[in-house]
Amino acid sequence: MQAPPAQPSILPVTDSATDSQHWRACFAERPDLLQGPSRLVEFRQQALDRLDKTPFPTRRDEDWRYSDFTKYLRQDFLVRDALVPDIQRADFEIPDFDGFVLVTVDGAFRPALSDDVPGLHISTVEASLEQEPYAFWLDRTLAELHAPAENAFVALNAAFAKTSLFIAAERNQRLGKPIHIIHLATRHAGPQMLCSQVFVMMPQGAELTIDETFHTLGEGKLVFRNHLVRAGLSAQARLEYRSIQDEDRRDIHLSNFAADQQAGSKLDHARVDLGGVAVRNNLSVSHKAAGLETSLNGLFFARDRQRIDNQTFIDHAFPHGESNELYKGIVMDRGVTSFNGKVMVRPDAQKTNAFQQNDNLVIGQHAEANAKPQLEIFADDVKCSHGATIGQLDEGPLYYLMSRGITRGEGLAMLQRGFLLEVLDTIDSSSIRNYVERKVLDKFNA
Repeated sequence: MQAPPAQPSILPVTDSATDSQHWRACFAERPDLLQGPSRLVEFRQQALDRLDKTPFPTRRDEDWRYSDFTKYLRQDFLVRDALVPDIQRADFEIPDFDGFVLVTVDGAFRPALSDDVPGLHISTVEASLEQEPYAFWLDRTLAELHAPAENAFVALNAAFAKTSLFIAAERNQRLGKPIHIIHLATRHAGPQMLCSQVFVMMPQGAELTIDETFHTLGEGKLVFRNHLVRAGLSAQARLEYRSIQDEDRRDIHLSNFAADQQAGSKLDHARVDLGGVAVRNNLSVSHKAAGLETSLNGLFFARDRQRIDNQTFIDHAFPHGESNELYKGIVMDRGVTSFNGKVMVRPDAQKTNAFQQNDNLVIGQHAEANAKPQLEIFADDVKCSHGATIGQLDEGPLYYLMSRGITRGEGLAMLQRGFLLEVLDTIDSSSIRNYVERKVLDKFNA
């Protein structure tokens, strides 16, 4: 059973963490951020400069109307260098997982704790930024982090991330086994902002499956994980990327995932959120050519006073594109969830098929679910639909199960699992699916 979430209000309340001068002071205490390739140091300094011009989002921003993260920033967060604690990797591995394992600690890639993956280039951004054929893609991708459309958390991440994980496949390479990235965080005496990054370069015809999980070590105050993933899929590339988040109930998790897709590529992304006191996921996919597929699936479960928010954006800019989006969640007690999904179909994106669905199961009088599906269509030869449902549990099936000798608690768990089964079935790996189901069951039983 998880411990009840610590209330952030017990920490010293200041406005320093919403002030760019606070982060400049933290940056000045990190001389290691001025080491490495000169281009990367320049990127970090540019990100710090952008924080001066980019306020942190509040409820006044339409895309953040359900996510009041400013109240969590009113603390003296520090951004520390990565530690090297004594770690038993087996404690965090997924049972029956047949694949390769990579480990990051406080955002830094740890080769000594990771497997060698045949045929893949797995290293840090620092080590790869001046190597071809990786330098051009990394340089362009890092530069895009400074785009005006990016939020202040992306700028903060770009300024403080160090020795980030970089994964690059070879052309037409098909890795037969998946990769499991174990992201570990360490606690300290004060609240910590942790900036982690994963970059995935998929050249033409490459195929790869990545699963990432998040864990926190030791005792101390809360960890605010600011996580960023950038993926580039060239023509005919295929990437499956699954994020499974079940962090401690005192912690805060914010992620920014963005992918670019070229012709004939396919992206399958799945997001599972069970832990954390406050969670915010920003997911953006850009179609850069015709004839490609995107599939986004999400499963979330909020209870007590948890807040879980998902914001997605799919940009159809070329014809014959397909996207399917399914997010399903359960909210109970005084939990709050929100889904804001936007699909853009631009004038040249004829013959587009785009489907989006968000379903929410609300249990209890004080639980709250918010849904805002959006379609913006500027082409006339398309098939597009979107929908959202928010409803309570039907007592009829529950009564039937109880009449057959099943307890109310067991019946609730069975019906809730059935509600989420549509998303669980999109996970084709039995070890990952069983791992997620066990996590969900633990949450039912909490």
